[in-house]
Amino acid sequence: MANMEATEVAAKVYDLTQSPNEALRAEINESIGQMSWDGRTSLTEELVRSNLLPSLLLEEMPVVDQSGNGDVEYGELVTTQSTPLAEIALTYANENWIGEHAPFSYDGFTGEEVRQLVADQGEAIRPAGAPEAESERLDGEPTEVAPEVASEVAPEVAPEVASEVASELPAEAVPDSSNDAPVERPYIVEADGTIVDANPMRADWEYEEAANAVPPIQLDVSNPDVVHPEPDITPVSEVATPQSILENPGSTTEQQLQAIKDMVASGTPPTSIVDEAGNTINVRMEVVPVSEGSDRSYVHMFAVDPETGREIPILRAISDGEGFVNQRSANGEEVSFVGTKWKKAHPDTMFGED
Repeated sequence: MANMEATEVAAKVYDLTQSPNEALRAEINESIGQMSWDGRTSLTEELVRSNLLPSLLLEEMPVVDQSGNGDVEYGELVTTQSTPLAEIALTYANENWIGEHAPFSYDGFTGEEVRQLVADQGEAIRPAGAPEAESERLDGEPTEVAPEVASEVAPEVAPEVASEVASELPAEAVPDSSNDAPVERPYIVEADGTIVDANPMRADWEYEEAANAVPPIQLDVSNPDVVHPEPDITPVSEVATPQSILENPGSTTEQQLQAIKDMVASGTPPTSIVDEAGNTINVRMEVVPVSEGSDRSYVHMFAVDPETGREIPILRAISDGEGFVNQRSANGEEVSFVGTKWKKAHPDTMFGED
């Protein structure tokens, strides 16, 4: 049985879903923030019993939907700093909402999908035994909110969350802030299709010299009057571009992620790529800091629906300056480099394996 504190907070959540009120929202966030782990567990159990989680998810959509387009994209899930209420709603969505209308795993969802979920799940109920709501909370009248409480509503990045990924890494794995400049990462494609690191300027110079140089003359020691040209020189390996790395089925996922970083650093990342079957994929690439001033960055490549503009992640990772680590879901578990929806829809493409 849920304790009285959890029952009272759950009742306030019900009141919030019936009559949205920012003062009440701030009060609930403050109460949850002061709860112990067991208290939060009891609250979640009470919200489940009262069928409140679908309605809470709908109510918290504006907190997470930073773009204001009515949908929650993957990028908003990983970059938005959630309030305690939004965190409970998103954890519910990520762990339990796997149904016909929105099968996803930390890949974003639409407002219409959430509204359909609320309709399918039926009406929420106010927890029994909880005190009635105060009239001034239900009539929607504005109430002055203390600054420390109002700050719970704003989507600010909390220091303890901004450093969540850093705490998972040994100190030596976090790069120095002086390494913020993009690092060149050239590659060479060998004749058999193997991709290796190389110096692009030297490779280009060797290729040009091999193609244009006059074969050196060599005297025949036995007969100084007879000269023999050197054998033909085969041009060295072709230099690969970041985009060709990304489009090469033989590239590893880490090489593809590095290619995305290189193209974003160039200032003109492509808006489309071609897969191994010749299909054109509309994409958007981004590299954004995990938090302000952080040396670590989110690296994303999204597939963009040309008709609706909706995005789903194809590749996603955190760059720590030395390589790439997995991002984490709302419940703290690592997610794969390859987007879940993309992998499910395109299991055999060049992005189908980690």
